[in-house]
Amino acid sequence: MLCDIDGVLLNSIPPALEIVKTILISQGVEWTEKREEEFRKIAGFRLTEYFTVLFPNQSFEQARASWRVIQQQIIPSTIPAFPYATRAIRSLKKLKLLVVLATNRQAASFPDHAGSHPPWLDLADAIQTLGKRSPKLHPRHLTTKWAKPNGKALHPAIQWLKMRGVPKHEIVFVGDSLADLIAAYENHLRFIGVLTGTIDTQERWILWAREYNISLATENIIPSIREFPEWIQHQ
Repeated sequence: MLCDIDGVLLNSIPPALEIVKTILISQGVEWTEKREEEFRKIAGFRLTEYFTVLFPNQSFEQARASWRVIQQQIIPSTIPAFPYATRAIRSLKKLKLLVVLATNRQAASFPDHAGSHPPWLDLADAIQTLGKRSPKLHPRHLTTKWAKPNGKALHPAIQWLKMRGVPKHEIVFVGDSLADLIAAYENHLRFIGVLTGTIDTQERWILWAREYNISLATENIIPSIREFPEWIQHQ
């Protein structure tokens, strides 16, 4: 299986929403349910666009720096994992599944945001990140220069699994955002959406997927990664 990290294993959406809320309120913009919905819809793959909204007079690099400053001020240095994250990955390993974590994060972000060696990371068979390789992160650290939703982002992980006898049609990708869904769709992978990240209702999953001409069945939407081991045993 392929598994996203933020919103699936890490409870990172509430802090991200708090950053956006803080920025907008500081600019005199009212925080509304519609604003939150807009962020949830684009989080994970169109932050460049959202930075333009939040910081209209700054370049992307300046906006990203501003985001990080506010992030350091209002959220803890370590984003907590969901309490069931490690147990879920351990259950998948007992089922003899190969587990590859595929994230848009860079390796350098992990010590600050996920802990230097969270248990679920050690249990994974491999991890794929953007940018440079870091053997300290994981002994089987894959890298890509592409970010989801670009389908090319998943190619190293798919190839790694193929070399270990897992054909593409047997791979399942578990994610929390449209970026994950689109990347899976472009690679013809089966996709499972969770409700613990950027997309938090079945209705939003189905409606927003439809906007990209993707049909996502309700049985492929589960509450969290905690339910995935049971889901996979019934397939």
